[in-house]
Amino acid sequence: MKKLSINNLIWSSILLCYTFYFATLLYTGKINLFIHPKMHKYTMAALIAFIILSGFQVLRIFEEDEETEIKLGYLILIIPIVIGLAYKPKALTGKWVEVRGLNLLQIGNIKHEHEDKESMEALIFSDNVIRLNDKNYVEGINLIYNSKESYKGRKIVFEGFVYKQHNIGKNQFITARMVISCCAADTQVTGLVCKYDKSSILKENQWVRVTGTIDTTSYMDENYSKEGIVPQILVESVEAINEPVNKYIYH
Repeated sequence: MKKLSINNLIWSSILLCYTFYFATLLYTGKINLFIHPKMHKYTMAALIAFIILSGFQVLRIFEEDEETEIKLGYLILIIPIVIGLAYKPKALTGKWVEVRGLNLLQIGNIKHEHEDKESMEALIFSDNVIRLNDKNYVEGINLIYNSKESYKGRKIVFEGFVYKQHNIGKNQFITARMVISCCAADTQVTGLVCKYDKSSILKENQWVRVTGTIDTTSYMDENYSKEGIVPQILVESVEAINEPVNKYIYH
């Protein structure tokens, strides 16, 4: 009777756990909390590799192992997968803004490969109203920041979470979104200053739909002691909405 190899059993279990973890992330769509959808093909390739390796390793469980002691090096691989399986993945919240910082003077620098004035006007205008959504958000924000004087007086409707930066007025708040180019680690926060008499009743991280008119206001970047002019929305109405399933904007 063949003797069970403990080390091969542990190694097989580790590979199977990683296979299960990657498969679960892809199946549930929670992988989008970590990476841009364009990166899914690499995750799928990793999953296939784990499936193949797991299959070969399972066949070796009863192979004779020269080493009888359990390899401590397995801990390096066990700890991450235990954390991954135990931790319930969640999207970044407004607290990330405080850690990452939000400089409104640099928002117009988030470029998009299709950024073109004529195409963007055709994309975001409908019945003379700018309507930002997940697909045109980055293009629309760039256009508004880079051509703010040209769009004064235009009506706009957009959604995001409430962020109350300490260096703006009491009757102001920022309606923000998080933009991912590759993975969660490179997340950038972008948004628009909103002037609203009832901003004090809005809760931090609350998701809202804002309707208003584009104007401008002065903004001080405290990190670089630099002041500039940024777009400001003169709010006509704020509607509380449900938090979206996926909070990120991908570009």
